[in-house]
Amino acid sequence: MWADNWLFAAFADPVGEVWGLVRGQREREAAVGRLGSLAAAPADATTQINGWNPAPELELTVADDSAGPVAATADGSDAISLLRISGTHAAGGERLEIDAPAVAVAGPKLSKLDSVRILAAWFPDDRAVALSAVRPRSGHADKDVVSVLVMGAGAAPADPVTAAEPGPLQVFDPRLSTTYDGRGIPLRAGLELWLGPDEDSDQRPLRLSAQSTGDRLAAELGGLHLDAYGQRCHNRGDDGVGIYALLRPR
Repeated sequence: MWADNWLFAAFADPVGEVWGLVRGQREREAAVGRLGSLAAAPADATTQINGWNPAPELELTVADDSAGPVAATADGSDAISLLRISGTHAAGGERLEIDAPAVAVAGPKLSKLDSVRILAAWFPDDRAVALSAVRPRSGHADKDVVSVLVMGAGAAPADPVTAAEPGPLQVFDPRLSTTYDGRGIPLRAGLELWLGPDEDSDQRPLRLSAQSTGDRLAAELGGLHLDAYGQRCHNRGDDGVGIYALLRPR
């Protein structure tokens, strides 16, 4: 089961082309919309999609990792969990059937927080990559508490996992880079990490890029403000979808 103190869950369906956020463990609410194409000029405008609506029919379950042998984590992995969201939801006058991979984000444990950045990407062959970087107040990138989850067959297509390789694999040296516009809106992101059984074994890189579609969702979560942006993601020629979320103190 994922963490009991989860703040929200974010999902994007690489097949159905829908994305959104879910909040509330008891009285569940969701904001859901169609994933747009890449914004022609994302620095000039973002589109906030449908508001929050009750979502009692949406179910959150732990993700099935049987799709592939890779299940890798880095430090602080309890900050994020891979889930699946299923059910129906009415959004913008349309009733959507949702069956999508998701990531649940736990409440940050730091009392003095600068920000939390979350990048999650999903691909049609059931690959999933999610990263959370929690930055303390007055901290820099080298002080980030980073959590990473990688799941799915072919997570490193050029060097597939073999049956003889011990699992789960470990993540080494994860790095998230983000390009923002003048208003602090993330336009593009890149993620690089290395996968291997241990520090002394051969490791191989996993790299992906993400670009904002211009779609935005916002929410107030206790003392935190959340902005989330739909993403088109790319990994070695494969196209996927994802979310980039920013949590900041209000």
